[in-house]
Amino acid sequence: MSWVHDYYHAVDTMNMDAYLAFHTDDVRLRFGNNPVSEGKPAVAEGLGHLWDSLQSLKHDFTAVWEVDNVGIAEANITYVRKDGHTVVLPCVTVLRREGNLVNDVQINMDIAPLFG
Repeated sequence: MSWVHDYYHAVDTMNMDAYLAFHTDDVRLRFGNNPVSEGKPAVAEGLGHLWDSLQSLKHDFTAVWEVDNVGIAEANITYVRKDGHTVVLPCVTVLRREGNLVNDVQINMDIAPLFG
């Protein structure tokens, strides 16, 4: 299994400690058109709000590329809200690593339909 797949295993289990362990302390995360979160505490707070509204989420990859220190994941993400409503959204994420840890995350998707 590739490092990108390992990374997303932590996402799909919504295990914040496991997820944060994949990142540098100064990680930068941009989710859609939201402001950039900088540092593990800010990332945990931002994603924590989303994860708290969900029963589960699952990435179904259509393609994954790994070149040098960059991973690109194209996926359809199945979100199950706490009210049981399911929404599937397309997404492309670019992950950049410093050594073996991710220091930059760019999630390119429109998450608005999840809350509509």
